[in-house]
Amino acid sequence: MSSSTFHPKAAALAHVQALIAGTQKHFPNGSFTIGTVTYTSASLVQILTDLVSAMQAQSVAAAGAKDALTAEQATQAKVAPILRAYQRFVLVTFAGATQTLADFDVAPPKARAPLTSNELAVRAAKAKATRAARGTTSMMPYRPPGVIHRFTRSFACVTLKRRPRLALGGGGGAASPRPRCTRSRPASRATRCRARSLRSPWPG
Repeated sequence: MSSSTFHPKAAALAHVQALIAGTQKHFPNGSFTIGTVTYTSASLVQILTDLVSAMQAQSVAAAGAKDALTAEQATQAKVAPILRAYQRFVLVTFAGATQTLADFDVAPPKARAPLTSNELAVRAAKAKATRAARGTTSMMPYRPPGVIHRFTRSFACVTLKRRPRLALGGGGGAASPRPRCTRSRPASRATRCRARSLRSPWPG
């Protein structure tokens, strides 16, 4: 028998049960004075038996609590999306009725306060600094007031091809050339970007 007073739950339960069995085996009709109280073997066994019953009840309750917690977590995962969707439905249905929303214990959404001029300036400065740090500033060149520019798409090359065309009136006259303009494949992205950066005045 261990001399330690404290045991894990299962070991403590086995220890108390062993005490009961040893008392019944070796002191069937004994008498014990513990402190100032005298106990018989039967009364001491009854006290230890009550302790065993309490420990077993606690073990059953703990196992039941663990099962209940697992069941609750599973139910929460299943019902949570439905609950959120229903709360949104209630908010949309009774958007302006604060008292009605209170019946559902749903708080109305807080109105967003408009930004002050200082806050707007700070936000614009932060956005500008972020674009500069990331290199995502606009590629559109500056346009002075009152001047309209036209930005054309750049192609790798523009070629003119001539093909013969018969002269009107028949008689096998000489063919007169007819210009035909054809475009090749578009230029690369870098070429188009350079072309967009050029400005040329275009009348309004």
